[in-house]
Amino acid sequence: MGNAIVLMSLDGYRELEDHIRGVSGNYDKVISLYKEFSELKKSHKNFDFKLGYTIIGLNQGKFLKTVEEVKKDLPEVSITDFHVNIGATSESYYGNNRDLSSNIVADKKVAIEELKAGRLGSSPRAAMDAAKKLAEELADKGISAIHVKVRAAGGIKSKTLGPGAKPALRALERAGLKILSIENVTPIPHDGCKRKGGRKGRRM
Repeated sequence: MGNAIVLMSLDGYRELEDHIRGVSGNYDKVISLYKEFSELKKSHKNFDFKLGYTIIGLNQGKFLKTVEEVKKDLPEVSITDFHVNIGATSESYYGNNRDLSSNIVADKKVAIEELKAGRLGSSPRAAMDAAKKLAEELADKGISAIHVKVRAAGGIKSKTLGPGAKPALRALERAGLKILSIENVTPIPHDGCKRKGGRKGRRM
């Protein structure tokens, strides 16, 4: 049997996590499950688990506070026990970079207010500005080469990358970063839900 890895979603400290999920006590359930998995791992060497943190508008800038709060309930937890994902919405682009040990080394957000124009919130321009700021922060930390993962909505939604993907990659290269690899991690459905409508499409 190969290795089994479980990802438990935890997108904030107690009050924030419960607010995001809309479920009272959800934070405590994740903490309880983490403790159960810790015991399970002792007898199953091929089993591993991580806490999944997705950066969105509601929790942007609160990752380190979440780690500190979790450590109060789980002293053995460190920042490397989190698997961080980046959410990109019509309101903002997020850029995040981790080293090969999953440590976050840079985190940048370019918001509509920063662009001074709401119509640019979801556009190639916004993606390029976010990539440029991310590259500047990486350069300050002495990082010159990166691995890139790109993702569309996927599933029953569009599997085509958004308009900002290629411009962001070009901006990273122009900033002097060496891109070692580009991986498309768009989720592909396998006998899951179908799109609304039939072969002729959805009736309007």
